[in-house]
Amino acid sequence: MPRIRHLAIVSPNRERLVKFYTDAFDMRVIYGRPTSTHLSDGDFNLAIVDQGPDMKAGLYVIGFDVDDLQDLQETLRKAGASSDPTPMPKDHDAEYRALDPDGNRLDLAVHGWCVV
Repeated sequence: MPRIRHLAIVSPNRERLVKFYTDAFDMRVIYGRPTSTHLSDGDFNLAIVDQGPDMKAGLYVIGFDVDDLQDLQETLRKAGASSDPTPMPKDHDAEYRALDPDGNRLDLAVHGWCVV
């Protein structure tokens, strides 16, 4: 059964949002990248992503741990996903991305999200 484990938020002020989530919800920074900081509460990964020129601020992607991509692929298709899962670059946390019926990004991690 897929489990939600990740959410990414695009922000024009990454440092401000990182401080907010660490102060307000006691999340901790688990790793950083040049354009994102990843936080965790031990069960859930929250990425705060720098706003780029072609990105609007707000929710960016929902990430799920999945057990079996092949079974899920057919389930997504039947449920009305607007794309099949496609492979992500090797440096990405999830191995695949699909789009829901409205075009929202769904990251699918077979090997699981880092939520240390």
